[in-house]
Amino acid sequence: ANTRQQGNQADPVARHPAASGPSTGRPTAPAPALEPLRKEGLVIAALCFDPLPLFLAVRADPQLARTPLVSVEEQRVTHANAAAKRHGITPGMRLDGARMRVEGLQVVSYPEPDLQHAWEELLRELSGHTPWVESRSRGRALARLEPDEAEALAVAYGVRVGLAPDCETAELAALSTRPGTARRVDDVQGFLARLPLRFLRGVGLSDGNLTRLTWLGLATVGHLAAWTQTQ
Repeated sequence: ANTRQQGNQADPVARHPAASGPSTGRPTAPAPALEPLRKEGLVIAALCFDPLPLFLAVRADPQLARTPLVSVEEQRVTHANAAAKRHGITPGMRLDGARMRVEGLQVVSYPEPDLQHAWEELLRELSGHTPWVESRSRGRALARLEPDEAEALAVAYGVRVGLAPDCETAELAALSTRPGTARRVDDVQGFLARLPLRFLRGVGLSDGNLTRLTWLGLATVGHLAAWTQTQ
């Protein structure tokens, strides 16, 4: 069970190939792996429920979506919603410091077994819509869905959904859209050519490597994809 106190404690990846930057327990639902699509009409959908603790808190109490909300571990902020970030609250900040920035801060904390159980339940829910469901990492799932159904799930869960011919592009498409919406990518090369490099942080690119790549003049994922292995 999660713990939560008003104003005190509402407490509680698989790496993308392009996220390695310059050289310097994935749970899976009981469903077939996502192979190249053969059935017309289906697309690969990436659903982003992360950060999972905040998703679970808002699902239990939708009004929390409109208030500053953070998750914590060992008295440090692990995730902050948009309302909390507007007050300057960031991951890694001490909880007492975060509380000083905003009155009535909501804080959630979930024990590890509860997070894992909740994620497995979400995967089972998704398997009610399609037999092809796979956990990308805890909080992110891949599925084969009709585009209309994927858009409906984005709205129903209030999460970001990306649709594309391959898993990696679908995940990046999800990261580049707003919660409650779905983004479909048909022209993969064109999408990557325009996608700002910062979105690779969501699939494993470190801040340090992002800085290095920026110094080297790279601005988009397409720029990085054009590099050779020796570069």
